[in-house]
Parts: sequence; C-alpha cells; structure tokens
Amino acid sequence: MGQPVGVRVPPLAPLHTRRHRRDKRGIKVHVEVLQEPSWKRRIQIEVPADQVTREYEEISRRFQRTASLPGFRKGKVPRSLVQKSFAGRIRQEVVNRLLDDAYRNAIREADIDPISYPTIDKLEFNLGEPMTIHAVVEVKPEIEFVDYKGVKAVRPAAAITDDDLDQALENLRERQAQFRCVEGRTAQADDMVIVDQEAHDETGLKIPKGSGEDLAIPVGRRLTRPEFEEALIGAAAGDERKVQVDFPADADDPAFAGKNVTFTLFVKEVKLKELPDLDDDFASEMGDFGTVDDLRAAVHADLERHATQRAEESLRSQLVEILVERNPFDLPVAMVERYLDSVVESSAAQSRRDPREAASFDPDVVREQHREMAQKLIRKTLLFEAIQKLESIAVSEEDLDEHVAKIAELNNLPPRKMRVSLEKEGKLARLHDELLEEKTFGVLIALADVAETA
Repeated sequence: MGQPVGVRVPPLAPLHTRRHRRDKRGIKVHVEVLQEPSWKRRIQIEVPADQVTREYEEISRRFQRTASLPGFRKGKVPRSLVQKSFAGRIRQEVVNRLLDDAYRNAIREADIDPISYPTIDKLEFNLGEPMTIHAVVEVKPEIEFVDYKGVKAVRPAAAITDDDLDQALENLRERQAQFRCVEGRTAQADDMVIVDQEAHDETGLKIPKGSGEDLAIPVGRRLTRPEFEEALIGAAAGDERKVQVDFPADADDPAFAGKNVTFTLFVKEVKLKELPDLDDDFASEMGDFGTVDDLRAAVHADLERHATQRAEESLRSQLVEILVERNPFDLPVAMVERYLDSVVESSAAQSRRDPREAASFDPDVVREQHREMAQKLIRKTLLFEAIQKLESIAVSEEDLDEHVAKIAELNNLPPRKMRVSLEKEGKLARLHDELLEEKTFGVLIALADVAETA
C-alpha cells in the first residue's frame, strides 16, 4: 500500500511554466489531466519505477556518507543498515525531491499555469514501483463565449444649470472667506468663536486632551458637536459657557469613553465671516482671469468636464453590472482569497496608524465586507480579458508612447525622460493596463445600445 506523505510544494512564483528551468536530473513523468470545473485541474502524475529507485539510492548514499551508528566509524555504515536505520527520513526526502520535480515537469508538459498552491490528494510510494501523485490546482477559467453585444444602458445628461454654476462660484467665495473680530458681537450662524476650553470628568479631574487655548469653533455649520454650537449661539467675548457631554463606553477616544464630561468655554472673540465680492478683482485672485465672466466660463467648463466624467462612469458601471449578470461563471477560490488577502493587508496597515482603529480591527470582518466586491472585480477582469481576445484589443507601443507624451507635456518633461521615470516607479505596466481597459470600454460602448437622457 502507498503511504500519503504531507509536503509543501514550492510557492506560486516558480510554478509558471514558461519560466521553468529544465530539471537537471532528467526526471520524466507520465501525466494525465482531468478537467473538473473550468478553473480546476486534477493532475495524475506517474514517476517511473527506475527513476524512483535511482533517487532512493542517491539519497541513501548521501545519508551513508554522514551516518554514524554504534560500532561503525562515520561514513562506514553499510548502506543496507543506513536504509533501515534512517528509513523514514530517506523516504521523506525522496518524496520531497521527486514530488517537486515531477510536479513542475507535469505542469510544463500539460501546459498548465497554476494560480494556486497544489493540493496533493494522493501519493503512493513503494520501492520498485512507480510513484503515483494526484494533485489539484486552480487555473484561470477558460471563457470561450461572452455575451457582450447590444447591452442596453443609459448615459446620464451632463448639462450644467445656472444653479449649478452659482453654487460652484459661491463655494469659491466660501473658500476665500475671511473672519473679522467684531467687538460687542454675539455669536450667530456662520460666525467663528475663539475660546479657551477646559474639560473635567464627573469627579472634577481635568482631562488634558479636552483642554486647550485659542480654539476656533465654527458656529451654525455642523462642523463641531451640536452641544457646542447651541451653547455658543448668542455668546459674546468675556462670556463663559458650560457644555455637558455623556460619552458612550465605546467612544472613539478612550480619554472620554464612558465619562460624563463638562467642557467650560471661555469666549475670547466672536468673528464675523466676510465673503469677497464676486467681481473682476476676485476673478484675478482665482487665477489668470481678466474678468468675472472669464472666471464664470472657466468654472462652467470645469463643471461640464466633471459632469461628463460622472456620466461616463455611470455608463461604464452599468455595462459592467450587466456584463457580469449576463455571463455567470464560477470563480477560482484562490483568486478571490488572494485578492482579499491584499485588501486585509492594506486595511491592517492603515489601521496601525490609528490605535483606535487597530484595537477594533478584525481581518475576518474585512474579508467578508469586501468579498462581494472582490468577486465582481475579478469577474469583470476575466470577462474583459476574454473580450480583448475575441475583439483583438491590444495596446501597441505607439499607443503607449502617445499617452506617455501627453503625461510628459502635463509635467513639462521630455517624453523619453517621462517614460524612464514611469518605468523606474513601476507605473508603466499599470499605464498599459489602464489604456487596455479604456480601449475595451470603447469597444463595449460602441457595441452597446446606449440611450442618452435629456
């Protein structure tokens, strides 16, 4: 009877068949591949008995050179006794070496490009007999047919109204607002109140983290706790206001968690917000604009550009949703899990920057929160790859050079220097992929049934 032996086959990177170097020992294998789902391959491998014996004898000789047993000098133990005394270790090393090489040769011979570690379902090893290995690996699904033509979708209107333009200009004025101290003024909505603040818990103990001087608190804009805004409305310089806040036990900041805190606010100044006039002077401060009409035209063009982008993003999102819905297929578990591994790793790194987030970070929760999104993204990627093959969509060097030249112009650099910089930063491959996706969306939209909303 064969004995299953647990081993770990080397990691993913060396598994790619096109980069595999030839086995120096010339191990030959008989391979039979059974296709299960479109993303799984069951490989039945047989290593001839003479090669198993040769490997066994070679490893036995190596053990013999270093073996030391009672009654024998080092290296002088008879091989038969070495094979008996170290039987388990010799067998394990034979299996490890043959399995490694046989598996690599098998995937190369069968032209399989695995995306996962193999699972060894069965391994039979008896001296004088062929070694039999049954391995299961995951591969990218083979998508031979994609239903992607005539997709019905809607491109939203990108029209800009006068109200949109007026609001954008008002936002510019808000960003340039100045606050002027007004003596005798009582705080009103949109004012800025300057205070010194002290925080004490229910025992009267001061909480340093809640105390400070010359703190600027905006009033009436929902930018701070409502209790503070309510307390400061009507306050004038020299006033003292108290605010009580009951913090829940799970409050973000442990300095306040579960405490009843009294904040004492000593009002020092009340400042009135003043907006600049929307005139030619304001326009010139915003950039190279001669008149306010020039500014209005530039803002209008910017709003149109963003509206067009949002409309295009909406259309593309619809196409992806419908494409995925029209073309259901099973996903390789490894692809999903590897993507989720990267999400968890990124989220963990981000949470480590904030002790409060790190304390509540749960990798299992993160995985499940992102699983549906991961599946959708991977399906979209695989479907796009199939469409690119069916429609012969590719990015040429000329396409890449043209795009690099545009980026170079924006950065005021020569194209060659820009390309070298992108290559050094590892961004050229990503740029290629972005261009490929752009071209693919272009084909999908051209083949879709797109309605334009008024």
